[in-house]
Amino acid sequence: MSLKIIPIISILILSVACEPFRFDNYTLYKVLPKNLEEIKILEDLQNSGADFDFWDDPVPTADYINVLSKPELKNDLEGFLAAQGIDFVITLPNIQELIDNEKKKRYTRSNVKTMEWDDYYTLEDIYDWLDDLAKAFPDVVSTIVGGTSHEGRIIKGVKISHGPGRRAVFIESGIHAREWIAPATANYVINQLLYSNDEETKAAAREFDWYIFPVTNPDGYIWTHVGYRLWRKNRRKFGDEYGVDLNRNWNDNWLVIGASSNPASNTYAGPGPFSEMETRTLATYIANMADKIDLYLSFHSSGQILLLPFGNTTEPLANYYDAMKIGRRALGALAFRHGTQYTIGNIAEAIYFAAGTSVDWVKERLKIPLSYCYELRDRGVYGHLLPPDQILPTGEETMDSIIEMVWQAKRFGYMKASNATALKISMKIGRRALGALAFRHGTQYTIGNIAEAIYFAAGTSVDWVKERLKIPLSYCYELRDRGVYGHLLPPDQILPTGEETMDSIIEMVWQAKRFGYMKASNATALKISVLLYLAAIVKLFF
Repeated sequence: MSLKIIPIISILILSVACEPFRFDNYTLYKVLPKNLEEIKILEDLQNSGADFDFWDDPVPTADYINVLSKPELKNDLEGFLAAQGIDFVITLPNIQELIDNEKKKRYTRSNVKTMEWDDYYTLEDIYDWLDDLAKAFPDVVSTIVGGTSHEGRIIKGVKISHGPGRRAVFIESGIHAREWIAPATANYVINQLLYSNDEETKAAAREFDWYIFPVTNPDGYIWTHVGYRLWRKNRRKFGDEYGVDLNRNWNDNWLVIGASSNPASNTYAGPGPFSEMETRTLATYIANMADKIDLYLSFHSSGQILLLPFGNTTEPLANYYDAMKIGRRALGALAFRHGTQYTIGNIAEAIYFAAGTSVDWVKERLKIPLSYCYELRDRGVYGHLLPPDQILPTGEETMDSIIEMVWQAKRFGYMKASNATALKISMKIGRRALGALAFRHGTQYTIGNIAEAIYFAAGTSVDWVKERLKIPLSYCYELRDRGVYGHLLPPDQILPTGEETMDSIIEMVWQAKRFGYMKASNATALKISVLLYLAAIVKLFF
């Protein structure tokens, strides 16, 4: 996510672009420091202003550091590293070959299926696709504008909603222009929320409102297509230099650490917090709906890291431990499909100190409970030039992790359903409990609220604890049997009735935890902090 801007980039900024800049024989090195002393040597090299492009910051936690060299300086870099005894490998001897393979498909207007997952798309194509989705799903999808860019472009996204009153998941992507896998992954998430046949994905799509902005730096993204493929910042001009790092411009510990006051730097934080049109307008949009947002996600590349706030300290602040637990379980789901391994930690402990980021701002200033930054594929081979054939697996595993993150967040009590959705979830929990009940003896139950399942009846215990005490889950079991013995159930049915009922209660507990309704206490995972009220009454009378 971070990189030191260098003089070679400054002199290559073209005021007018007839053809994109070519990176012929530019070489990407994977530098492998063995200790803190070598990290310090690399840090000094980065800060010296030498003509090398650091794709990663030399920090104590770094296993590797990607460094790009122009052709005439390759011998200088290799000689310097050899003299210092620092190991390295050449991962891409000529990055232009990789850039040439980014063919950039064109989207066919009014044919949403032509947005595919084996190539990258222009901003125009992405925006056209979002508009077409809104036409294809008029009752579910609406296009939204989250802000405006320096050059006057809108920051377009979509809202996916199956009805009013729902809590929200917010996804911000593409704030660093060259990280093309980020918008591609955001697009894949949108597509899955609308077209997936996976039951859990469909449930998440229906239960929450999804606000997704694939490209939040539209000017920079266009420049990576038409001018300079490795551009990171926005396109505002400062003297002879261009651009602010939009993910150092948010008003949270602005310029305190991990950012630059030099306009030539790729981590230039701008002349002031929210000085940039993109961050200022997007922040206003987010702040106006902050009370709805339970989960905020930001997509970047690369490194395969899931980052938590905060970037200015390694202290485990706020709900750090819960967020880590949720994140680790999400990464378990991410690794399952393709075996991709991520690490996790707050920004400062996992990669480097960095202030003024979006995830820190929404966490500290807006009090959004869960805020994560995905540093997507890969780890030390392609970096920001991830080949198009990795778009689909990146999208698949990221989607797997998001769905798991949602369910784990609910399990830990962070994402609450609306009243209408809560009723549906209560039914889901109950149905799954009845599935467990039927397994042992084959006994079949039906489910529904009292009025719809049997008759209208007021003044009952389950209604009182639900309405007056706000106990989230309240069920009444009408036990065996169905139309033979009634209240005179023979004693030989006591054991099977008890067995199957116990099976269903245990399943109900675990399903309730999965849906975020029953949190374990710190003392023991077996103590239930939320009451589950069960009234066992024989026959069809209260």
